[in-house]
Amino acid sequence: MVSFAALLISASGFAQTPAPAPQNPLPKSNAASLDLAQAANARSTEWSTLASGMEQRVARLLPCDPRVRSAIEEVSRASDARFTALAAYWQDVATQSQQQSAAAAKLLAESDARLTAVRDDRADADKEQAYVSQQFADLRQSSAKQWGLSEAVDALGPIALAKREAAARATEREKLAEQSKTSLMELVRTSEARQAAIEKERQAMTAENNRWREYYAARIARAQTECQLTGPAAAPAPRSSAAPRPSAGKKGR
Repeated sequence: MVSFAALLISASGFAQTPAPAPQNPLPKSNAASLDLAQAANARSTEWSTLASGMEQRVARLLPCDPRVRSAIEEVSRASDARFTALAAYWQDVATQSQQQSAAAAKLLAESDARLTAVRDDRADADKEQAYVSQQFADLRQSSAKQWGLSEAVDALGPIALAKREAAARATEREKLAEQSKTSLMELVRTSEARQAAIEKERQAMTAENNRWREYYAARIARAQTECQLTGPAAAPAPRSSAAPRPSAGKKGR
């Protein structure tokens, strides 16, 4: 059974800086969900470690060293792996949230039907109580004028009391049903807000991943440009130190 935790997903900061999996996700209901969270945390840590050391690794290499491109591509692959793991994690969170929202909406619909039935019962109880109370009042008034009605009054008294108590219970049930509906309406609103927050987080994560891809592609292009500017092909050809040969048309003395 999916639990009805009405917690909004707080911003986890993925769109700004590398970070582990979010610290306040929806409650995990099974081992598979926990595995996804752990995988997202592991891939994020791996990428963060490689990314923080990339510039230091590249700075010690010449622009045309093939290890420059390899180092950048390694970090780029780690970034893609992080995004894949996070996307799977947030998909799982979104699926659970959708299930909870659907369950809350179903309960709200059932609550509407139940409240309608309770209101009908309360209306019937009020009518019965009013009718019996009126009959009891009339009988008591008549017993004061006509002999032999006292036993009927004694018999009808407990019935009138029972009807009043039944009407009071029906009114209390109606109040409880209304409170339950109010709570469920709030839960549905919270579920919808949570769904919107999850989708916003997923969109931000996708946009961030696209920016990182563009960055690594630009970083590789920059390394290639530096290689073209500073590599052996860009250096001027060395001048020969040997003496020039005399032309064929001149004779030596």
